[in-house]
Amino acid sequence: MNFSDNTMDCLLKVFELSTDLIAISSLYGVIETVNPAFQKALGFSVEKIKGSDIVSLFHEEDAAYAQQTLHQSGSQPSPVELRIKSVDGRYRWVRMQIHLSASDRKQIFIAQDVTKERKMQLRLERSAPLHQVHEELRQINHLLSHDIKEPVRNIVSFSNLALREIHDKPKLEEYFHYIIQNGKQLHLLINNLLLYNNIDKQEKEELHAFSMELLAKRLSANLADIIKEKDGRLFYNELPTVYGNERLIYMLFKHLLENGFLYNESPEPKVEIHYEATPRFHQFLITDNGIGIETEFHQYVFDLFKRLHNRQDYLGTGIGLAMAKKIISRMDGDIRIIRSKPGKGSAFLVRFPIVKPPKGVGNEKEISESPAIAATE
Repeated sequence: MNFSDNTMDCLLKVFELSTDLIAISSLYGVIETVNPAFQKALGFSVEKIKGSDIVSLFHEEDAAYAQQTLHQSGSQPSPVELRIKSVDGRYRWVRMQIHLSASDRKQIFIAQDVTKERKMQLRLERSAPLHQVHEELRQINHLLSHDIKEPVRNIVSFSNLALREIHDKPKLEEYFHYIIQNGKQLHLLINNLLLYNNIDKQEKEELHAFSMELLAKRLSANLADIIKEKDGRLFYNELPTVYGNERLIYMLFKHLLENGFLYNESPEPKVEIHYEATPRFHQFLITDNGIGIETEFHQYVFDLFKRLHNRQDYLGTGIGLAMAKKIISRMDGDIRIIRSKPGKGSAFLVRFPIVKPPKGVGNEKEISESPAIAATE
């Protein structure tokens, strides 16, 4: 095929100015020249790459496919996507078409760099299972909240009603007490699982300034049943105003205080909250005179579903301290056992950064009813 001088000049300009990566080789794939876009994208100069086999530039996993494509005939070949090596040894994804010029006994490779698109596609493919997991967790939350929680509540309620009608049948009374106890345990587990799974959602709630003393009073009222049952007392004084996520902090302290009374066999169970500020952190020390924890178990108590006592002796789920750990981690703080020995009680240190409210925000706000708080009551 013969071209006029003007046509050749135009073709050369297209070759030089095109943003596509263009390489010209012999029929056998030996590179004769490449355009500036090819050199810029892959770092090879014409002198360095001339005489190389074009297939040698392809990733080894794509080379066989490339060889097959080279031998395909047809005036309108389909584009192929493969990896091509740059001068630094890294690979880039290109969408390439191969044209055969039989009269000139040449092959023309025209490609577009699609590395960014490929990376985006890979991210989407990786995130697709994650979206599926989130959707499944959402469905599980719905199942726990409605389809499971309600029947469990009914089992406990009707068992209590049946227990009132039983007279002089100690064996039946024992069975119903067992049903009620296990129903309460399952109900508590469902509640705590829902709270644990929803911590990340609560984290996004609006921050505001609130009184820790008001929060402690609310906690004392909401834990009144277990405090009365244990004949215990909750002590606190001079607690600060905090700027933060009220719901998360409520859940954090609720589980620590509840554990202090729940795992307590003292004649006069006592839980105390002591506060100390540092230049950067709020620090709270929560102490109790409960049953304590063996030193060898200190590193495990914050693990999810880790129980150190059987369910017959203590109602619990093994989620409370794991939830406290998750909450405090979201607040860039930490929680740890300062001391704890069997029969000598425990002391937990909770600390999180002091956050200054934005200008114009600083009014104390009384603790409000919220899904997170109401769900724990």
